[in-house]
Amino acid sequence: MKQKAALIILHLFAILIFSSNSLAQANENTLYVNVIEQVGNAARVLTNAKVSLTYAQQNEEQPLPPEWKDVPVDENGQVVFLNVQPGVYTITAKSPGYATAQKEFTKEESKPAYLSIALVKSTLNAKGSVRIAILKEHAPQTKEYILDGKIEIMKNGKVIRSSGTESGEVLFTDLPAGIYTASASAPGYKPKQTEFEIKANSEEWLPIILQETGARPSYTTCPKECTCDERTIPTQCYGRGVSEKGVSISTSDAIKKVKDNAVNEISNVEFKQEDGKPSYEITGIKQGRLFFLIPVHIYVKTEIDAKTGKVENIEKPWWSFLVF
Repeated sequence: MKQKAALIILHLFAILIFSSNSLAQANENTLYVNVIEQVGNAARVLTNAKVSLTYAQQNEEQPLPPEWKDVPVDENGQVVFLNVQPGVYTITAKSPGYATAQKEFTKEESKPAYLSIALVKSTLNAKGSVRIAILKEHAPQTKEYILDGKIEIMKNGKVIRSSGTESGEVLFTDLPAGIYTASASAPGYKPKQTEFEIKANSEEWLPIILQETGARPSYTTCPKECTCDERTIPTQCYGRGVSEKGVSISTSDAIKKVKDNAVNEISNVEFKQEDGKPSYEITGIKQGRLFFLIPVHIYVKTEIDAKTGKVENIEKPWWSFLVF
């Protein structure tokens, strides 16, 4: 009886040793891959990516497991490959709307491997949209639409889209990213052309202000103040002979564009005209927490083209990507 019990204990001990060795071997040959999206200096986890693992050089003697191809990441943006033997491999990651990325690495012996691979949004065949409205010259802030007008979208001098303005705002979708020209016209108004840019996977807002035929040009001086969030903000004017000539974007619309970029409060508005080009320089305050912990205020200075409404430049502290 004692001899039989001893044999059973010895057998169980052998199984335990074998299982421990197998587990250790599995851990040593495990590869962990995390897929992230790179946005400037920041990064976030991608949860709709797929990852493939291949040999860096063709190896016919050791075919790769079929399950190593196009493996979906989990909710944490991670893929786990098991039984990856030492050698040189290539990791390929892809996701809809992003450029495919590859990374070569060497799997060493006796330890697991941890890799991160970053994807960036693809501009190839990327498309966006633009929402355009024709407004009366003296009512840009109240959005008094011209409803009997016509809008044409041109690329390289050719009309590629057109629409009437019966509904007020017209949305043009599925436009490849790039520079376009919008032509606006209406009975009793002077036609006008404006250049704008379509950005990948985004919608632009383009108000076009038309002047009545025979109306006197509005060469009024720069406004001394504007209203935002029920506060009166002084408008400082710079440049010799500053005027509103050629201005299509109102101060309120420029402020709205800045606040749409997650700015919580407007602290200062400047209207400038340099070399005949009018622009707004708006300073806003963005609230957040540094490293999710410390409350901070970031001053963000945005320059907006007063003719097109295009954001020309954004200045903010280099460490602002650490604020959430």
